[in-house]
Amino acid sequence: MKNTHVLSLLLVASTAAYAMENNQPQLTIAEVMNIHKTLRNDFTNYSIGRLKEYDKSNSIDMNELINVGNIMTRSKDVVQQLLHWDVKNENKDCFIHLATKKSDVALVEWLFMNGDKNCVYVNADQEYPLDICIKQLLPNTIDTGGKSRHIFDLMVPYIATKLSDANYDEFRGLCIKKIVALQFKHKRCKSNFVVDNQLLQSLAPKACLDKQPSFLSKMYQETIDETDGSTLSHVLVEQEDPDALYELAKVDQISWIKNHLGLSSFDVAAARFREAIKDIALVNADDASIKKRGCCLYILMHHARNAEIKNGAQNVQALGQCCDGDKHLLQQVSQ
Repeated sequence: MKNTHVLSLLLVASTAAYAMENNQPQLTIAEVMNIHKTLRNDFTNYSIGRLKEYDKSNSIDMNELINVGNIMTRSKDVVQQLLHWDVKNENKDCFIHLATKKSDVALVEWLFMNGDKNCVYVNADQEYPLDICIKQLLPNTIDTGGKSRHIFDLMVPYIATKLSDANYDEFRGLCIKKIVALQFKHKRCKSNFVVDNQLLQSLAPKACLDKQPSFLSKMYQETIDETDGSTLSHVLVEQEDPDALYELAKVDQISWIKNHLGLSSFDVAAARFREAIKDIALVNADDASIKKRGCCLYILMHHARNAEIKNGAQNVQALGQCCDGDKHLLQQVSQ
């Protein structure tokens, strides 16, 4: 009887132990993911703090930030998290905005080398990083050591290659417009800022590459100076620069848009040449100016004539050459 009682006690104890073992509170996957998310948020907040320090100090060690992220989150996407839209200051500036503002070439290069795509992010001022760069490259703006131009030369090819799929067509087209407008401003100030046309063409939306006129030509034709409505064609006529106007005509970038006075570049060229030839017989007539004005007018006339023939016009009267020799010779379109 005594042995039976002991056996019963052992059985009860075993059953209780088994029950306790199978009813232990379990850590759920939701709790695991929640703490992981918290750690990632902690790293984001830490990165924001370092971003704000960089804004004030002009110095930051991105590799140190990555090491902190590796320790905190053990994730494979620490760099992408670091460069995400979530990491921004009160003005919604990300690292790329601040690095561009500070002309920090080294950090911009680091950002691009690590596959950052936040060139498409805008801050609270609705500025893309390219907008910030362009502001620093406006005429009469001092580009210390050419740093802003260096960043520009890094940023444009990056946008063309890394953001080349159709999802970014609209963005790349917008970039072309901004760059053409920048070149226009420099041309008005007679500065030597130049952007390679092939580089600009690489930004064109893929769907527009085979269309005529080309997307790039269309941008040059449509870009105006909002102060007076002038196009680049107007400016080259006013500056008596037939060589540049000829280059514009060769790539079909002449614009016939009228300015705020209701005058096209052709109207301006005709008026300026007619004004000049009134004094052609005078002793002190400016022969060089008269010749340049005449070249500008005849370049535009030949360009318009060729365009009309291409569009099917018949029996279009031939025109005299722009100038002696073949310096500004536009290929005649046959009828």
